[in-house]
Amino acid sequence: SGEGDEFTRYTINLSSGNIRVSTFPNTIQSKYINNFDFPTINEEYRGLPYCIVYGWSAIDYSRMALVKKNTCDSSKDLVYYVEDHYTSEMHFLPNPRRQSEDDGVLVTIVFDG
Repeated sequence: SGEGDEFTRYTINLSSGNIRVSTFPNTIQSKYINNFDFPTINEEYRGLPYCIVYGWSAIDYSRMALVKKNTCDSSKDLVYYVEDHYTSEMHFLPNPRRQSEDDGVLVTIVFDG
């Protein structure tokens, strides 16, 4: 992500062609939370209303974090960052007996540098 880029939602009204642009608050005051790439969701929610988006954030070459962005309640946003650890894109595997949207496992690779 480039400096100044921010997680943004575009809602397109297919009837009128109007586009609504929404950004999200950073209530946890993290430089990573609204600045991430490789967004992924629980695929069982594709095409449905959802709140949770996972992503990968790199502020510079050596500062990488994993992000859990809650678009419905930003006070529930989470960031996982460990100095000198290099993370990669995540994939969400839902629990077959899920109790909530984020009930599952995130799979990624982390290198301990």
